[in-house]
Amino acid sequence: SSTCSPTCREIESYMDEDIHCNMVKNEFGETPLLAAVRCRRGWDVIEALVSGPGGRAAALFEDSEKNNVLHLLLGAYNDPAAALSILKIVPETVTMRNCNGMLPIEVSSCISRFLVAWLL
Repeated sequence: SSTCSPTCREIESYMDEDIHCNMVKNEFGETPLLAAVRCRRGWDVIEALVSGPGGRAAALFEDSEKNNVLHLLLGAYNDPAAALSILKIVPETVTMRNCNGMLPIEVSSCISRFLVAWLL
């Protein structure tokens, strides 16, 4: 049997937890998936993150306004291909409401109406 320093034991306890790298947040409180959406990294990166360990939890994670990644992809970040990737892997994101009580499809509809009005 080997002896461990307190630092080693601490590391072992972290390794026993089910926290995947997809749920580790940066200094802005963003998961890697949320950061990829906000940096417009594209559907292939987003699909890879969602398909990996912890990806489902990351897709269901809500930002400070209770938007999940589907709200953002169908709204301000307008990436239909990435949104389709999310829908294929975590379809329940479509039923989540943000702090304004809006579903992702309703966010998309509002953005579309705003763009049409702006163009006119």
